[in-house]
Amino acid sequence: MRQQERLRSLDSLRGIGALAVMIWHATWVAFGGANGPGILLIPRRGYLAVDLFFMLSGFVLAHVYSADFANRPSRRRYAAFIWARLARIYPLHLLSILLLLRLYGQTSLYSGHALALNLLLLQGPWLPQVTWNYPSWSISAEWHAYLLFPVFCAGLWRLPAKAAAAVAIACALALVLTCAESEWGLANVTNGPLSLARALPEFITGMLAYRAYRTGWCRALWQSDLFLASIAVAILALSCAWPTDLAIILLLPGVLLAAATNEGRAKSLLISRPLQFLGDISYSLYMIHYTCIIAIFDALFGVDSAGAPTAPRIMAFFAAIALSLGFATALSRGIEYPARSALRRLWAGEIGERSPAGR
Repeated sequence: MRQQERLRSLDSLRGIGALAVMIWHATWVAFGGANGPGILLIPRRGYLAVDLFFMLSGFVLAHVYSADFANRPSRRRYAAFIWARLARIYPLHLLSILLLLRLYGQTSLYSGHALALNLLLLQGPWLPQVTWNYPSWSISAEWHAYLLFPVFCAGLWRLPAKAAAAVAIACALALVLTCAESEWGLANVTNGPLSLARALPEFITGMLAYRAYRTGWCRALWQSDLFLASIAVAILALSCAWPTDLAIILLLPGVLLAAATNEGRAKSLLISRPLQFLGDISYSLYMIHYTCIIAIFDALFGVDSAGAPTAPRIMAFFAAIALSLGFATALSRGIEYPARSALRRLWAGEIGERSPAGR
């Protein structure tokens, strides 16, 4: 129970990350960039919450499934794992596509070819642009990580400590190259093979962070309030400079370890009811917010919101946030969790998810 409670804090991290992505997208749509009016206090690096998601997935899946694949791998366990992941991500992914079918054929973003790849969860790495539901590119990238997870797990858990450290360095170098190859040196790579060069090293980094968590390495450092506060301040400070994406990403494993091990006031905050609620609806919020934002701004301003006065755009910004949160709450309760449970019941002998923080 003690370990489960600690992992509840990771739910809150996911909720905070989903909120950051939503605010960043809403700012971009409302004001044509990531720098809205100062009164909005918009973080300039909201898209980097997706990098936190990739690491969170690696961390949590290693917590839930490492014993299954490091010690007792089998084809049935692998099939059950993949089915559990599909039950987790696919119902809302499919719903988000259905909500956008009215746009079919209007542009290349909504072509039949793009639709087919989206339905197969292949759109992120294998299309030259983001199509259909914008945020789902990361779900596609994660799907590739899920397919490889048992291999990663079996390999990483058998490595000696020095070899594991070498893997961590290799992941960091892969991210350096990704930023170097991307436009303006940013990490916000959302399509093409480079999206896997972003997602897979971060997923592995999350798994390595869990390995450090499990062994208790430097636990006295991670569990202090001072460390978590310091790393949060560092990330916020780096967010005001450019280009700092890589530096921020390299701090994210510390955020995971601090949140998972903290024994002070930060833990009380992270497992508080509001943040836990945000974590509960985080996947629904992530998958539906862009559709809600576009719907609000298209209804109020048409295709060019940038020409509207600032005050109406600010009002539309907050309306889009409210709609996204409300719709996500309804979807999580009415579709996400019931559909996941129903799909799992279809799998006889499923291994399921044994953690409330399962992603």
